[in-house]
Amino acid sequence: MRPIHMILSGFGPYPGREEVNFSKLGGNGVFLITGPTGSGKTTIFDGITYALFGAASTQVRDKSSLRSDFAEEDTETYVELLFWHKGKEYTIRRSPKYERRKKRGSGVTLSNESALLLEEDKRPLETVTEVNNRIEEILGFNYKQFKQLGMLAQGEFMELLLASSRDRVEIFRDLFQTKAYEELQRRLSEEAKGLKDRLTDLSSRMAELLGQAGFEKTEGLLPAELAHQVKEDWEKEKLRKREVEEELKRTRKSLKELEEKGAEYFKLEKELFREIEKNKKKKKDWEEQAVKAASLETALTELLEKNKLQREKEKRELKELLEEKKESQKKQKELLGWERQLLEIEGAIKEKKREEEGLLFLLKEFSELAKEQKKQESLKQSYEIQLKKEKEVRARYQEKEELYRSTAIGLAARFLEEGKPCPVCGSLSHPNKAKVSKEVPDQQEVDHWKELAQKERVRLDEVFAATQENLGALKKRKADTKAACEKEGILDEAEGKEKYCLLQQEEKELCLRLKNCKSKEKEAKGLEKLLLSLEKREETLKRQEEKGRLREEGETEKLRERLSKESLKAAEKRTIFEEGVRVEETLKEKLEATAKRLSLDISFVEVERKSLECQIKELEQKRDFSVARLGKLKTAWETLKLRLAERQELEEKYGIWQNLDNITKGKNKDRLVFEQYVLAVYFEEVLESANLRLAEMTSGRYELRKVRRVEDARTTNSLDIEIFDNYTGKCRPVKSLSGGESFKAALCLALGMADMIEASIGGIRIDTLFIDEGFGSLDEESLDQALKSLLSLTGQKHLIGIISHINELKERIDQQIVIEKGRSGSHIVKK
Repeated sequence: MRPIHMILSGFGPYPGREEVNFSKLGGNGVFLITGPTGSGKTTIFDGITYALFGAASTQVRDKSSLRSDFAEEDTETYVELLFWHKGKEYTIRRSPKYERRKKRGSGVTLSNESALLLEEDKRPLETVTEVNNRIEEILGFNYKQFKQLGMLAQGEFMELLLASSRDRVEIFRDLFQTKAYEELQRRLSEEAKGLKDRLTDLSSRMAELLGQAGFEKTEGLLPAELAHQVKEDWEKEKLRKREVEEELKRTRKSLKELEEKGAEYFKLEKELFREIEKNKKKKKDWEEQAVKAASLETALTELLEKNKLQREKEKRELKELLEEKKESQKKQKELLGWERQLLEIEGAIKEKKREEEGLLFLLKEFSELAKEQKKQESLKQSYEIQLKKEKEVRARYQEKEELYRSTAIGLAARFLEEGKPCPVCGSLSHPNKAKVSKEVPDQQEVDHWKELAQKERVRLDEVFAATQENLGALKKRKADTKAACEKEGILDEAEGKEKYCLLQQEEKELCLRLKNCKSKEKEAKGLEKLLLSLEKREETLKRQEEKGRLREEGETEKLRERLSKESLKAAEKRTIFEEGVRVEETLKEKLEATAKRLSLDISFVEVERKSLECQIKELEQKRDFSVARLGKLKTAWETLKLRLAERQELEEKYGIWQNLDNITKGKNKDRLVFEQYVLAVYFEEVLESANLRLAEMTSGRYELRKVRRVEDARTTNSLDIEIFDNYTGKCRPVKSLSGGESFKAALCLALGMADMIEASIGGIRIDTLFIDEGFGSLDEESLDQALKSLLSLTGQKHLIGIISHINELKERIDQQIVIEKGRSGSHIVKK
């Protein structure tokens, strides 16, 4: 990137429009920007950086403060830059956010941040985001990289030289775009971890599958052993299933023979069971009917008791109601006298308010009277001041007039000669001629002071008239106030305030009494409503008592009728139950006779039958278990073959990816992280390029070296710098260099890094280098060496701009941009 032409308007210390024509400085070479401290030298760099990236050249300058404080309200603030890059010209214009005068009407308005980029054969870009993205795309580097490569800003010049190794890694990572190596390392780790997780998951699923098939201890077994064990268990389970099915067949046959032998007995037994069940139902019906009758009898007793309690409750409520009514009537009589008292208090409050209004008016009059008195004093002082001023001006006028008249006599005396008569007195001798004063007023000055004296006299008369007028009004207000005081019966303002406060206190007491009376009035109205409510409640209770008595009599009679019917039904059901018991006894005798005839041990038959049924159930469960396990074993065998093949493939892949991950992480014999290795290579090449210039600038004394440490290279300490001194043959820290030596080392390091960027990263080309201050720390020889090194760059088609105010550079560099500083801002006077 090479700047061609730049316009600064209302920017930094420049109040108006300033132009910098870089094309006049030549296609290559060194130029100087010089001027007083604070004149705006660095602002030239700020303009270029802001135009390209929307930010100043240093972090201490915020873009919100770029608007010039010297600029007129109508002046626009913007930077316009025409630059060349890779054979093409581009024009970019940016404006920061600032306040300006409205184009229509008065006041100011906020002008938002804006950007515009023009390039050949493409549409203009007019949004800040589009312009920012396109500029980085054109140049191939961002703001941070530009500051490191093309803009060595004041205060940040030594940053790369003195930065910690960790910070230097971050700088190099951005400049040499090695984040891809870090991303590669991360992806290798993720891929290795993913394969390991898949292996772990596969092992878990295989263990779960074998566990479902009945294998508990599978750890430590090889895949072939697992397969053999599954197949062996499958064959054993087939044999076990056949044995269980044969045993089940024999047991079912025995159960059938036993059931046929006791069929007749069980038939009678079932009949007996049916009869017993019928009798149970009959007994249950009888018992339920008896409970029902007893329940009705209990309900009747409870109803009578409940009715008794309800009557007592209603009588108690009625008695309480009559007592409450009597008490309310008594309170109502007591509250009748409060209505008259309420009217008296309201009248007294109105009277107090009237007196308060009169006193409040009088107090306001006192306040206005005090204001009038102050006004009169102020007018009196104004009159005295104006009187003094009028006297001074009149005296000055009289003095000027007297001097003017005496001057006329002095002018006539100039023409008197010895021996010739005076035209005034006729004397021939003139020993003491009148002299003319050096400070002689003319007629115009005399007239001016006369006019001033007359104006001051007019002002004096006006002030006097205003004083007299206000004095009359003051006397009238005093008289009116005195009459009002006599009417209200007070002597002065203090007594009026005291009486006003007393009236307010009395009014508060009356208001409290009024509130109490209203409360009593409200209570009386409430009692009246309560009495009406109590009378209605009394009538309601009497009606409810009569209705309740009639309803209870009817309910009691109905319940007695139901009790009589249910008792009769209970007796009938008892008779039916007793008949069923006799039938049950007959069946039992018949069942015993049949058992003797069949010669059966009934208890043994039942026990044997239950035993056989349990055996059958157990055998069926064993058979079902074998069938299920055979299915699981078959599934496990088929699935296991697939899982084992998959596991072998995953283990091979995992071995490859894990080995790559270990290599890039630094788990290798050299313990070197992959990205650190790449950065170290770049760093060595940067130092090599920097040392070529440093050797020239220091007469071969110094060279920059990367620190060699015997420690873990996986850390970010692999880019530390030390300085090798060829005079002593020893290395020492770069911080031990002097100010001038540090400047030369930092400059060489920055230039070496720029060389490496251009050589190694495609698309990035650094055609222009800007250096802000730093040359003041160099002696004459070092300055010559630094300039020689910089001039060698210009032979490679580089343009180098230097900010400095030291005279040595002004004498050595012909191409200069000179800035002049004034009270109204700065201006570029030489371009």
